[in-house]
Amino acid sequence: MELRVLGAVEAWDDGRRADLRGPRHRAVLARLLMARGRVVPLDQLIDDLWRDTPAERALGSLRTLVSTLRKALEPGRPTRTPPRTLVTAPPGYALRLDLAAVDAWRFEDLVRRAAEPSAPGRAAETRDRLTAALELWRGGAYAEFAAEAWAAPEVTRLSELRLLAAERLADAELALGAAARVVADLEAHTRAHPLREEGWRLFALALYRTGRQADALSALRTARAVLKEELGIDPGPALRTLEEDILRQCGSLAGAVEHVVSPQAVAPAAGGGPAGRGGRGLFEGSRESGEGWARSEVPRAVVDQTPAELPGRGEALERLAREARHAAERGALRVALVGGAPGTGKTALAETAAHALTVTHGWAAARGRCPEETGAPPAHPWAELLRALVADGHPAPPALAPLLDPAAGSVAGADAESTRFRTHTAATAHLAAVARRTPLAVVLEDLHHADDDTLTLLRRLPTALAESPVLLLVTFRTEELTDAARDTLAALARCEPARLELQGLDATAVGAVLRELAAHAGKPAPDLDEDTVRRLTERTGGNPFFVRETARLLSAEGVDAALTRVPPGVADVIRHRLGALSPGAQGMLRRAAVAGTDLDIDVFLEMCAADDEGGPARRGGAAVAHLEEALGSGLLGEPGPGRLRFASALVRDTLYQETSRLRRTHWHAAAADAVERLRPDDLAALAHHRLESAGPRDVDRAVRHVDAAATAARRDGDHQEAARLWRRALVVHERLGTAPLVAGPDGPDLVVGLVRSLTSAGDFQGARAQRVSALERFPAGGAPDALARLVACDDMPTLWYHRDYATGPDPRVTGAVERLLAELPESEVALRCRLHAVLARELDGFGGERAVRAAAEAERLARRAGDPRLLVHALNSRLLQTYGAAGLAPRRARVAEEMLSVARGAGLGAAEAVARTALLQAHAARAAFREADEQAAAVRGLAAGLGMPALGLVPTLYGALRPAVAHRHDEAGRRYAAARDEIGGLGLWGAEHAVYGLALFCLRQQDGRLAEHVDLSLREYETWGRGAGCGATHALTLAAAGHGARARALLPELLTMRRDFLYELRLAAAGLAAVRLGEDDLAEAAYEELLPAADELAGAGSGMVTLGPVAQYLGEIAEHLGRADDAVTHYCQALSLARRADAPHWRDQAQRGLRRLAPASAFRAPSPGSAFRVPEPAASGRAPAVRAP
Repeated sequence: MELRVLGAVEAWDDGRRADLRGPRHRAVLARLLMARGRVVPLDQLIDDLWRDTPAERALGSLRTLVSTLRKALEPGRPTRTPPRTLVTAPPGYALRLDLAAVDAWRFEDLVRRAAEPSAPGRAAETRDRLTAALELWRGGAYAEFAAEAWAAPEVTRLSELRLLAAERLADAELALGAAARVVADLEAHTRAHPLREEGWRLFALALYRTGRQADALSALRTARAVLKEELGIDPGPALRTLEEDILRQCGSLAGAVEHVVSPQAVAPAAGGGPAGRGGRGLFEGSRESGEGWARSEVPRAVVDQTPAELPGRGEALERLAREARHAAERGALRVALVGGAPGTGKTALAETAAHALTVTHGWAAARGRCPEETGAPPAHPWAELLRALVADGHPAPPALAPLLDPAAGSVAGADAESTRFRTHTAATAHLAAVARRTPLAVVLEDLHHADDDTLTLLRRLPTALAESPVLLLVTFRTEELTDAARDTLAALARCEPARLELQGLDATAVGAVLRELAAHAGKPAPDLDEDTVRRLTERTGGNPFFVRETARLLSAEGVDAALTRVPPGVADVIRHRLGALSPGAQGMLRRAAVAGTDLDIDVFLEMCAADDEGGPARRGGAAVAHLEEALGSGLLGEPGPGRLRFASALVRDTLYQETSRLRRTHWHAAAADAVERLRPDDLAALAHHRLESAGPRDVDRAVRHVDAAATAARRDGDHQEAARLWRRALVVHERLGTAPLVAGPDGPDLVVGLVRSLTSAGDFQGARAQRVSALERFPAGGAPDALARLVACDDMPTLWYHRDYATGPDPRVTGAVERLLAELPESEVALRCRLHAVLARELDGFGGERAVRAAAEAERLARRAGDPRLLVHALNSRLLQTYGAAGLAPRRARVAEEMLSVARGAGLGAAEAVARTALLQAHAARAAFREADEQAAAVRGLAAGLGMPALGLVPTLYGALRPAVAHRHDEAGRRYAAARDEIGGLGLWGAEHAVYGLALFCLRQQDGRLAEHVDLSLREYETWGRGAGCGATHALTLAAAGHGARARALLPELLTMRRDFLYELRLAAAGLAAVRLGEDDLAEAAYEELLPAADELAGAGSGMVTLGPVAQYLGEIAEHLGRADDAVTHYCQALSLARRADAPHWRDQAQRGLRRLAPASAFRAPSPGSAFRVPEPAASGRAPAVRAP
């Protein structure tokens, strides 16, 4: 059985396509294939493929699908024989397949093998493998599921690898001298992927090698312009170097020289600076530059044995290269001192540098390590180093026998000192003799463990080797140097050594290491976004060892595990380092781990003083002494006066997790008391420690501290921190609380704080769930004003639903509002105003006149109260009522202008952002895009400044609408996909997928490709149902695909579509569907309803999507109904709007309509400045209801 996913998902058995049944079957198979043999849990399959379907129903469907798939994948399997391919493996299912059974797996294997660094003569082999790999592609990866959230990461990864393979193939062809053959392909490649610098490099190189120097330079100028315009950056080093070489007509460009592109880096680290470069190329480049400091040429086959590059250590390796060049050219000793904390890569740096010198430049090199273990002979690292030279062909003189064989050279008394002196003299003389034959690299590692003899010999080298071409490279842990070792380093200072203190890697280098290690493990490069890499960098402190161990955890168990768990190897190292400390220092570190990652020294010492295990004495000298010992370990540092910080979160987490829960709880309580005494304003720390030390009796007090800290965080704009505090509080309260949160002391007010924190952080779904749960659990007989505050707490300004888009108003909310309005006295103006505004918001899209009346009453009460906060809340509810009929953009703009004025006067940033968003929508509806652009930029700035990502939702989608209007539909599609991913974390019940599906519908409708949309349209319709108003777009899609009967079955839904910000778009789709289906009565009704919006763009009033000019659809409906004069009028309106929008495709569409109805001489198209006026909607805000056919 062969499974194919590089195109449509298919299964082939002996040359025949297996019947995989329907889309759901193929989706299950695709999801399992993406796991590459790993088990996919049942809940993951259900979450990915069934979304909001009840789990029980989804589970039954899944089992049925799996049974059918097993029959298709193993057609000859006897009944009741266990399946061998699609197996049950708790807690889910897995596919057991060979690599050759899946085309995507074969593709990756071919690319990986082809991409290994090739010796001369293997370019043809590389070309053949890459050609075979690319021939496996039949279309886009997992083509029919590419738009699904669960498929997107794998599709993107495979697509990126495909592009990399294409570039590698072109590179191989150039190496074989086939430049002319690849020019055309590379030109197409750069047009399709203009931001890939490697494509431009290969294209320019191919042009140069075919004698087209001017075209090559022109291509590089184009690349520079594209990168500057799209990203605001200059080309990277490779393109800049190539341009310089072409201008100089460098001879190296003429030959068939292979340029190696890393095969594993499917998503290479960004940036070309020193932090992102490895070291091998630096040493090679020095030789090729013609600087004669290498003593011999080395075959290329030997060069390829160089160790892997070191991301993030480019500057350090360049420094060592300069020191080595200085030593060789001047025949003088150069010293490099490399310090750093454990795991920072000192050994890797030394090995890479020494290896490059020996392999690339013909140096001799020897390495000795000072052992941590006791019992080693004196000067052991020097003996190890000298033995390495003997093994490398440099025989040792007899005088070195006491050092190389201590037992043979053992003497007693005074002779021992003289023997040691003679031996040290012989050792330095031997090193000088080796250096006279070839430059020598001497590497002495772990100086902090050095014995006296080792240090004595080291101190002699500056004099003995002063005129020898030697690079002496010494490594050590800075914090663990002994006094004797420090004295020795001071003695080396007269050599003016190069001093390198290795710090943690930056985020670019960490990302490169994580991807590289995944590739070396034979696994696909992990899908790491910028934020994840940043968090992993902070968690590991950039320590290369910690990063490597985290990479293994990442490959094995995923991102969540890497961000929350300590890799076993890291824990072992930290335990080992901890074991070398005294019990007092260990206790200090464990207490510090409970206190936090970043500590206030005074608070920490106060916490220790209050600890009854240590007593008050811990505040005195003993505490300070233990703290100094802990600082000396390197596990803890002093980032500034009065501050302590762990070397990384992994160190802190290891210590914290290995401290018993009982002791942690006790120390958290002590920390909370210390913070309350010394830093009572540090509300976040106080809330954290109170929460972690809470028991059943004081959990409510801890939650009140959380509420205070979250309120302060919201006031400071840190809404994510407020939400994080509350989520942790909910976990603790669920475990310890004896009653629902809303029923406790100050319960309603605490829930109000919780809901506002989650809402401000963009977690609308979580906020809604907590609010509704509190309403259900509100104690009988509770105060009405407390219930009213709870009902009205969802008051963040918004133009988006704060409920599931597929459902209508919640009767639990509307019922509570109606009861409260009946109970509260008229004197409670503010509360009644908020309740009316909440009711208008809850009824949005469904409430009709009831919602309009609620918004009007909220506005009346707000004006009576004279409170600007109430007024913007009421105006927000009125704004929501300006989407209920076609043509209300002018009214929306008027309400938004007043709301903007009030919000700015009162300094209400969130309300200002919402008012500007409404103005953006109103301007976009009327194709006034310059004004809409200004509002979008202002909203983005406000959203970023306030730290409220939800406010940027519409501007983010507007960024995709703009290229859609300009008919750059490929770019628009990419931006819509990126927007979907960006807003996916806002807790919008998956509505980002509905918007993405609607955007694709609009693009495909305008491109005449709506028949391609059927499967996605069906999924959206099944997911969101009738309540979301998807019937109109689905009916038009079915009609365009020739499924008339299925489209007609949806006609009743077209009469009850939701009246919200997408109403005009759906109405236009309904009218066009009626035309396609010959339903004249429905077409007439849609026409009448759409008429007030004749001068608008259908859907653009949402600020997110558009179908084009409403007038175009009015024209097509009128033309269908035989009203030619009206149709001509509307097509002229559409033409005018197309010119205003600078949309040539809409202009052409309108002109085609005009040509159908009149000869070219019979009409004069309106000039670009003209505009048609249409009646504004009635004051009620509602156009006539759509009539039944």
